Amino acid sequence: MDASNELETDAAVAEEEDIPKAWERGCNIASAALLGIAAVATSWATYQATRWSGVQSQLYTEASAMRVEASRAATRAGQLSLVDISTFFQWVNAHLEKDGERENFYRKHFRPEFIPAFEAWVVDLKTNLESPRAPFQLPEYKVSLLEKSEQLEQDAKQTFKQGEAANETGDHYVLYAVVLASAMFFAGLAPQFPRVGLRLTFLVMSTVMCVFGLYRIALSPVT
Repeated sequence: MDASNELETDAAVAEEEDIPKAWERGCNIASAALLGIAAVATSWATYQATRWSGVQSQLYTEASAMRVEASRAATRAGQLSLVDISTFFQWVNAHLEKDGERENFYRKHFRPEFIPAFEAWVVDLKTNLESPRAPFQLPEYKVSLLEKSEQLEQDAKQTFKQGEAANETGDHYVLYAVVLASAMFFAGLAPQFPRVGLRLTFLVMSTVMCVFGLYRIALSPVT
């Protein structure tokens, strides 16, 4: 009987000793799993942050180029407007002097874009004594390069906003990488504590950070 009781006691002690070992193995496995998942997710977040930084730079460069082109178009449009004004007033002088030959000469040298406004002004002048003093005040007067400049400026603003959005997305990925790196830190620190309670505390913290980082990455755009 004594031998049997002694064997049962030894088995119970061995079983009690196995419980902490099982917890320890479980904590180590969980820690290793969190480290692996967080490491891969951190690498992905860092990669995406770099990619979005490149997208931002490209969009900012495109916006800058559009603004330069818009400025050139606006300058050229101003030059063409001066040509229209100069040619028109030369025509007016010839008309007032009743010099038909000079009138025809300047009329033939009107720019194609100016002709509709000039013709509308002539018609309006015959029927409306309060007609604008020059065709340039009529809606028919257009300079396509000026419209192009305005469109380019709008496109530049839109592209710049897209660049800002890309920059914000890249910053978010950097934040997620930091969160996941913190999760790796707590997961790697957990096995260093002898007490199961402390290990579980750090593993829970690591798990929460890892899940949060993965969730936010899943909702973020990729490039």
